[in-house]
Amino acid sequence: TLMPFTIGLPVGGWIADELGWRHLFYLNIPFALAIAGITGALLYGRGFERRRIRFDLVGFLLLVLVLGGIQTLLNMGNDFDWLDSPFLRGVLVVVLVALPCLVVWELGERHPAVDVRLFAHRNFAIGVICLTAGFLSIQGLLALFIVQLQVLLGYSSFLAGLVFLPMLLLGAPAIAVMHELCKRVDARLLASLNCLGFAGVFYWIGLFDDPHSYDQIFWPMVFEGLFLGAFFTPLTVLTLHGLSGRLVGRAAESAALLRIAAGAFGITFQGIVLFRRTPFHQLHLADHFGGRQFVSFDGLERFSAQLGGAGLDPAMVKGKLAMLIKQSAAILGLNDAFLIASYLFLGLAALVWLAVPTQLPLHPTADEALPEMLAEEFGEEVP
Repeated sequence: TLMPFTIGLPVGGWIADELGWRHLFYLNIPFALAIAGITGALLYGRGFERRRIRFDLVGFLLLVLVLGGIQTLLNMGNDFDWLDSPFLRGVLVVVLVALPCLVVWELGERHPAVDVRLFAHRNFAIGVICLTAGFLSIQGLLALFIVQLQVLLGYSSFLAGLVFLPMLLLGAPAIAVMHELCKRVDARLLASLNCLGFAGVFYWIGLFDDPHSYDQIFWPMVFEGLFLGAFFTPLTVLTLHGLSGRLVGRAAESAALLRIAAGAFGITFQGIVLFRRTPFHQLHLADHFGGRQFVSFDGLERFSAQLGGAGLDPAMVKGKLAMLIKQSAAILGLNDAFLIASYLFLGLAALVWLAVPTQLPLHPTADEALPEMLAEEFGEEVP
């Protein structure tokens, strides 16, 4: 669960710095071959039962249109002015037509690509909403933050990755503890406390204002690791509660699919927030320093006098001030992305209480506990 967000980042950063970013993709080839070989060797000679299940090709294609269309809109919206682009208007029409078609088709399909009938279960619907919305924010903010550490603050790829390594300190123990807690405590309480923790951490990071203070980043990362390690288990228990048999596997697969898609959307969405908010803060800072906001305070004049005394001409002074305003505006835009996520998690913390309580039987049989336990592990292992 934590490897992609902790150890993977500095390792990937070191490879990008020392060998080049292309090697991150080249290294997938030997690792994939090694995994395939080991898996084949372990399974060789074991018996298996061949089962033929009808593949939902129509549902799969409709799902591709919906998810691909949404991702295209998010990726290209800022560059082509959203719905002023005829192409993006066409993409939106395709999504709006394909989505209801997907729902209607999957309702009548015996082996659906995504079992939308599961959303009739209250806990599944609430759990998936919390998983997807929460992971959209988490994945998007982590991706945005590591890029801006390099762009705004001049971190190397390796150093930017090291910023996230403290998440491992409390994250790994939290995973083990949360599995035991979910057996004894209502998952709604654990999920709500976890969402409140994320809200607090993201609000904390949203107050970041000193580009030279590593301490301001270190401690929020430690606590974010704690809540990230405790994020998936209670929400997975909540999502699967009340389901049995094959529905458990289908629910785990559908939740994992939607969560991964939300993570991809989140990376682009948080970039949109930064893109939209940075010019707003840049204009506000320019008004403030230029004396147009407060007549009694002319920051430009004071700044020019100080740098002019150091031997810089007026053009160089304005250039330095423009760079400072641009950096500060981007930091404030980044803060806005974290603050929005903080408010979102406050809403999720309240939403989970609409679900049915999830207290488990004191002594479930092995046959009853095994499918749900395997589904929980599957939900956590999918990055």
